[in-house]
Amino acid sequence: MRLNMYFLAAQSFCAAVSGQTTTDRVVYILHDEAKHSWCGYLNKEQWTSDLGRADADITGYLEYSQARLSQVNLREAAVTGDWVVDDKYTVSPKGELTELKRVISYYSENEQRRQQFDLREGKGKLVDSSIIDLKTGRPLEVPRLNSKFDTWPLFVRFTDFPFKALLRQVDKAQSTGVHCVSVASER
Repeated sequence: MRLNMYFLAAQSFCAAVSGQTTTDRVVYILHDEAKHSWCGYLNKEQWTSDLGRADADITGYLEYSQARLSQVNLREAAVTGDWVVDDKYTVSPKGELTELKRVISYYSENEQRRQQFDLREGKGKLVDSSIIDLKTGRPLEVPRLNSKFDTWPLFVRFTDFPFKALLRQVDKAQSTGVHCVSVASER
């Protein structure tokens, strides 16, 4: 349930930061670690219900605008609630990943790191980074964040996503409202 609460907050944050464009369709996704599968849902209520039952370590949603994928939003959170990583990937009209906005909230240290990466040309170039104290909202000059977050995965191509097979088959959810792909098929 805590994961769901964090995800809904991230949706609000991403909408506020993005200046949100018109979205034709949203596909909600989750990685069910216990079942070794990625699932896509057209119905948010069904996705939310399955979130409560699944062993989901990564959740997110795909936004489609004018019948094309325009944004990939991912969230990974610690079971303990100590940290949350929210990634918002922007997709160009040509279908290429162009930008990543990452927010890492490390609650046990009261810190939040915001990063922006340029993903064009298949590279992940850091173009902006800031760290704030979650209690005061003020910038921190000396980051105390766990170094684990310095090496967080950065996807620069669709083939880098761990759910690439689901991306190719997401339209199969149209008939049933949900479609799952085993992690083994991702390799």
